Parts: sequence; C-alpha cells; structure tokens
Amino acid sequence: MIKAVFYDIGGVLIDYPAQIMIDYYYQHFNNVEKQKFTAAHDRAINDFQKGIISEKEFWQKVNSLLGTNINVQEGTWLNGLKKAYKEKPDIFSHIKSLRKKGIKVGILSNIELPNMNFLKEKYKGKFDTAVYSCEENIIKPNKEIYQLALNKLQVKLEETIFIDDKIINTEAAKKLGIHTILFKTEKQYFEDFKKI
Repeated sequence: MIKAVFYDIGGVLIDYPAQIMIDYYYQHFNNVEKQKFTAAHDRAINDFQKGIISEKEFWQKVNSLLGTNINVQEGTWLNGLKKAYKEKPDIFSHIKSLRKKGIKVGILSNIELPNMNFLKEKYKGKFDTAVYSCEENIIKPNKEIYQLALNKLQVKLEETIFIDDKIINTEAAKKLGIHTILFKTEKQYFEDFKKI
C-alpha cells in the first residue's frame, strides 16, 4: 500500500527551467562561447546544490573556469528561476487530492539555497515535508538522500513512490526498492501513477 509520494521540482512540479535559467545567466557572460559557459556552469553546480558554496562562490568558480572576471550580482540566480518558473496546475491538484486521501506528500530536490528559500515560502502548507539537497549537503542520486526522505515521513521503501524527470535519479531510487515514475509528460505520469 502506498503511503507517501515524493516529487522532484524542475521538470515535474514546474516546467523544466534549466534552459531558460542558463540563457538568462549567459547574458552576463556573452563574451564567451555559450557552450563553454554551459560547461563551466555544469561543473560548478554540484557544490552549489550541495550547499557547500554560496551564490557568490558559485559565480567565482564559473569565472575561474572560464578565465573571466565578471561581477555577477547576488540574487541573479533566483531571478533566473523566477523568470523560468511555471507550475503544472494538474500536478498540484493531484497532490492536493492525494493528501485528502491521507497519503503523505513530499519534495525531494537537488536545489540551490536562494531557490530553496523562495520555494519554501511558495510551497508552504502544500507538502508534508521537503528534502532539499543544499540543506542536507547531499544530492540525488546518492542513496542517503532517499533514505533521509523516507525517514522524514516514517515510511518504508515499498510504501513510497518517487517521481523525477531524470533517469539517473529514478534508477537510484528503484535500486533501493522505491516505486518510481520517470516523468516525461503529464498524461504518462497519470497513467503510470494509476498502475502503481
């Protein structure tokens, strides 16, 4: 019997924001090739999502990788999310109906501190718990973060569904014995959810 469901944010609760965010940040670095900027961003992001470095340090790391010295204002990171943020209303309606049925619902997301603080406020009262990578210093697909999520809601592996849009994250959860849905479309999500 399913007692809990955990949702990723980007690509599941909201339209996948990464490309819009990267395009927004790239405006500050458009004197370098876009491909080089994206590669530097991708190399620096894990420590930011683990909460090991601040936004300021993240931009310093990007600058260091690119050999640039561009001053990016603090708050730029969150502005990128705000620009890209678009909720999926049907998913939020489904979450509401699950909670009415007594199923616990949580967030399990790799996320950076500025965006976490913004979303904590936005999602207040809509979820039973949330596990944010930057708060726990662990990112998916590390198995410890899934165990942490289960402990927060005091549920067993086989009583839980985890939804993510990245196969590396759903596969890691599946190996532990958690039911998973690899999110591709809303239609497919609802079909897969019914099967479980």
